[in-house]
This record gives sequence, C-alpha cells and structure tokens, in this order.
Amino acid sequence: MNDRYTWQAKVAPSRHELIDRVSSKAVAIVVFDGESQIWEWTRFTTKYLHGAPPVCGSTKFGLRDAKSQVLDGLIDGAAPSEIK
Repeated sequence: MNDRYTWQAKVAPSRHELIDRVSSKAVAIVVFDGESQIWEWTRFTTKYLHGAPPVCGSTKFGLRDAKSQVLDGLIDGAAPSEIK
C-alpha cells in the first residue's frame, strides 16, 4: 500500500477501517451487510486534507471493490493492484 493510509480489520472480518497514518484516525469504514449481501462504505474525509470530500456508497462486487471506491480521489491513494 502507500505511506499515508492503511487498512485494518476490526472486531469481525466484515468490518474494515481505513486509517490515516498522519492523524492516526479512521477516515473510512467498510462493512458487510449479511442480509442484503452488500458491502457498504462511508468515508469521513475532507477535500482540503485528504483530496476528496466525505461520501458513502455500496457495492455487491466484494470487499476489494468497496476498498477501491473508498480510495478513489484520496491523496496518496493506493493503486488498484495494492488493494487486498
């Protein structure tokens, strides 16, 4: 991955947080909704500090796709090949 952000699995494998290493705070979360079989994500960023505004979304195409959507537009965001 890159130097600024890192993914951490939390509590259960169905919850992941994107941690900003500069502030040591979570700037996004990705969770799996077992009922609807959809990965939902929310990004708590600012355009000034992170390069992209706060936004939320969802995907039925898996965790990798959800993480890619979260990173889209972030300063120092990872390339798609670096997402696991």
